[in-house]
Amino acid sequence: MLLHRAERKHWMDYPGETDIQRAARWIMVRLSGYQGCAERGFRVSHTHNISRDRMIELMFEVSRRLSSVLIECLPWQRVFDLYDRPQTVFFCDPPYVGDQSSYCYNFSEADHRELCERLHRLSGHWIFTYGDHPMIRDLYADCRIDEVHRIRTINQAKRCDYVELIIRP
Repeated sequence: MLLHRAERKHWMDYPGETDIQRAARWIMVRLSGYQGCAERGFRVSHTHNISRDRMIELMFEVSRRLSSVLIECLPWQRVFDLYDRPQTVFFCDPPYVGDQSSYCYNFSEADHRELCERLHRLSGHWIFTYGDHPMIRDLYADCRIDEVHRIRTINQAKRCDYVELIIRP
């Protein structure tokens, strides 16, 4: 497998036949895309490119790490209903308050409040990330909130420092 623009385009248009093929293609497309986003074009760097060997290592690492993980594609309320058990750990990364440009589906204030109420009623464990916003700090004032200072790299033109919150009970 060589990483080149034409092969990447082919893999985006033709996802594969088996689960293994689709997983490998997904990793290849994401790792060879600008900032990990398939739609933003082929990753071109004069200083850092991912090698074929490293991509294969990453595929094995992902496989090992996710061997006991279940990833669903359902409304979050339905996921909570189906999987809430004392041994379950939910990781949530909901749309950040005020960031209307990064998500296909945004949350209203009522959605953020509903998520908070549902998280507090879960039998299982939970942890999630949010952008720093006064409403979120108020909603989760009874929780542990850790600040992580990061540089936003998704949009290189708008590269800036920001605070992300990691919240858990």
